[in-house]
Parts: sequence; C-alpha cells; structure tokens
Amino acid sequence: MGLDIVGRSTFTVSQNLYGFLQSSLNKLFPHTPNRLYHLLTRGRGRRDRMALVGWVLLAIPILPFAVLETLLTANSNQGATLTLYARKRANDNNL
Repeated sequence: MGLDIVGRSTFTVSQNLYGFLQSSLNKLFPHTPNRLYHLLTRGRGRRDRMALVGWVLLAIPILPFAVLETLLTANSNQGATLTLYARKRANDNNL
C-alpha cells in the first residue's frame, strides 16, 4: 500500500480504561451486556439518565483496578488497544 509504520502505541485512556470498566460490568451483569456504553451513547430520557447514574455508581468501585491495570499495561506496552502510525513512502508513485 506504500506505507511505512513509523510508530505504535497500545495505550489510549478512552479505550483501555473504559474498556476495563465495561468488561468488568459485563462480567458482573452478563444479562445486560454493554449497558453503560448504550446509556452513554444512546440514552436520552429521564429514565435513561437515572439508569446511567446507577451504572456509574456500580463502576466507581472498579475504577481503582481499571486505573492500575491501565498504568501497568501502558508501562509494559501491553495495552488492549493497538494504534499504528504510518507515513506514505516518499518513493511510492502508485498512489
């Protein structure tokens, strides 16, 4: 494709930290998968806002573990998100 990889990262707060929280909630409440995500992205009414408050309260005790996991995996370059940074090759005239 005419690209050279110039960098990589396995860390983003928005994915790694949140992903740990959502995955933990999914494990604790398997009958309501990704409920926090759905409330954050699609919740509109008063009832949804109240449910969101409840899910956030459930997530708070998990937060220290999510932060610890995020820091450990970021430090060891083993995070759950892979981002590649690429540059078009200077001598590639096919694109």
